[in-house]
Amino acid sequence: MKDDGLPAFYSPDFLVGTADAVYLVETKAQAQVIHPNVQRKLKAALAWCDRINGLTVVQRGSAPWHYVLLAENVVHEWQEKGAHLAELLHYARLRPVANALHQQVLV
Repeated sequence: MKDDGLPAFYSPDFLVGTADAVYLVETKAQAQVIHPNVQRKLKAALAWCDRINGLTVVQRGSAPWHYVLLAENVVHEWQEKGAHLAELLHYARLRPVANALHQQVLV
């Protein structure tokens, strides 16, 4: 739903497949991450990934699906560290609230 209450259609910025997962990736400027529209997209994308992951391996493929919201500061930080894209996506993937405590700061 958009601010005006009309239905919204959403396509992530990138769909990235790695050896271990498929990532729906949204990139945003740091200040935009908390915008209500971005947060609505986040909730919808997480629910969509949960539905995809609920399918059988035959229906969805063997890799799990994850949503990643990348703020510009995280991308720059990882570039400076020389990290690989798969490492960044694995780190930045959003997890259900029960597992959010396991997300840690960069070492």
